[in-house]
Amino acid sequence: MDIMQESAGPLTEWCFEESPHRVETYAGAGAVDALMRYFHLDIPEQLPELLRIEYMGYDCGMRIRALMRSLDVPYEVIESDIVR
Repeated sequence: MDIMQESAGPLTEWCFEESPHRVETYAGAGAVDALMRYFHLDIPEQLPELLRIEYMGYDCGMRIRALMRSLDVPYEVIESDIVR
């Protein structure tokens, strides 16, 4: 599973010295299984739709990662380094 959060604009440029700024969260098949059990879903295709609805906004990536931590689901975060 790959979850990408992207922001763009003057505030993003000021904070990260790049716009757009992307943060990608990768989690394996075990994450999909754990999240499907947590949300009581029947098929994997329901998971992206539910995450889009339930986790919207500027902090969506942080909230999804917090949920995965609470479920002990391993994940990896890829984010561009700020070059100064």
